[in-house]
Amino acid sequence: MTHCSTSTSPSYPTGQDNNLNIFYNDHPFNWAVSFALYCLGDPGVIGDVFSLRSSYGHLKALKHKNDTLAHLIANLQQEQEWHNEEIKKFTDDTVGVQSHLVTT
Repeated sequence: MTHCSTSTSPSYPTGQDNNLNIFYNDHPFNWAVSFALYCLGDPGVIGDVFSLRSSYGHLKALKHKNDTLAHLIANLQQEQEWHNEEIKKFTDDTVGVQSHLVTT
């Protein structure tokens, strides 16, 4: 097992214990946080941080799907409006034919 000690400790802003952005961003240069998590030795915490980091990709995919669905819904609404206009035109023509037949 690797000896976990550092000569310097990273300094991060304090006072916001619920700010998890430092764990959320998994940058290649975020080695100090990854090393500290490894030295902590708690697989539960490491797993939770991994889940938090992987949630970014899932959130991005969900937002993309939402944008796709919003675009699809807008197009379907336009198609429905066009279809309703066609139905109105058809029924108006049918009423015209019916009234012509009634008068003859």
